[in-house]
Amino acid sequence: MIGGASDRYRVLVARAEAIAAGNAEEMPRIPAICHQLSVSQRTLRKAFRSVYGQSPCRRIRVLRLNQARQALLAVDGETAKVTEIAICFGFFELGRFSVEYRKLFGESPSQTLRAAGRDGEMSHDGRAGLRNAGIDYQNPLSRAFGASVMDAAQDLDVESA
Repeated sequence: MIGGASDRYRVLVARAEAIAAGNAEEMPRIPAICHQLSVSQRTLRKAFRSVYGQSPCRRIRVLRLNQARQALLAVDGETAKVTEIAICFGFFELGRFSVEYRKLFGESPSQTLRAAGRDGEMSHDGRAGLRNAGIDYQNPLSRAFGASVMDAAQDLDVESA
């Protein structure tokens, strides 16, 4: 996170990420997220830029790519297909998915799937990288969105009660 983000922005971003995590099959639209949060698109953009230095759309896309990677690493390469996993996480433009995936992870989705199938465990830095990032890969929301989001969402629930 970027240093100067206010607590209000952190909570707003956590809530937006929780909304996005709630619908794995469909890429959430920013106006719909803003409507659910009762904030303007400009406010949401400012919050994401303040917290992550990225737009909401980019941040959610990266989180979804991470979610797809975890699925690729967790399944049997003999029975699962990259296409099925990509579509499951809301990526319908498969060429774009593959290009963005390679940029982010340094390998194609099919390479990840093959490596996971060979080892039966995550091949390279997969789980170690998750542990270092504080992500609990047993919790689906945490796998997709990271521990900080889960903590902030839980804090929000406590405050609301």
